[in-house]
Amino acid sequence: MAPVEEYSKDIHYLVPYLERLPLEMRYPEQVRRFVKVVEATVLNCRFKCPTVEVLVDVTGVGEGVADQLEPEIGKLGIRRLNRVRFTHGDRATKNIYQINLGKEFMANRLQILAESRRVHLDRNNQEAQALAEEMLNFDIEVDEEGGAKYGAMRPGTHDDLVVALALATLRENITGASIHV
Repeated sequence: MAPVEEYSKDIHYLVPYLERLPLEMRYPEQVRRFVKVVEATVLNCRFKCPTVEVLVDVTGVGEGVADQLEPEIGKLGIRRLNRVRFTHGDRATKNIYQINLGKEFMANRLQILAESRRVHLDRNNQEAQALAEEMLNFDIEVDEEGGAKYGAMRPGTHDDLVVALALATLRENITGASIHV
């Protein structure tokens, strides 16, 4: 165990709220629900939080949701919506409002955060229990050519909460012009 003064320098992540949206929920409904959650966060953080940033996974069909979400969060005074696109590899890069996040980078980072006990979940929250289970089911599959695929590999398992946690914990890495690996 690390000394307290060394341990306290690390950034810790408290996950006070988790919500998995129902499957088949239409995008406008997802946007409305998300805006309500962000609005509550902004109201609760009015004087305690210097900035609220929103990161959205735009890989696949997420770009359309981001397009709908951006003007809505702008009404809440949030100027920045960071679009995150998952890529292959162990790199993470950022330009003005887009982050390219390698799945290997994401998986390694979450493993370090979990092993160093820097992510704190409310054990009484069912979604937190689901997140913990998803983290255990998050896996690597390597093909014959050595290509790796990361995610929930077993049928019936999910990784959406793991991805949400990965995005939420990028904060310490996106302060500069590029994400530091």
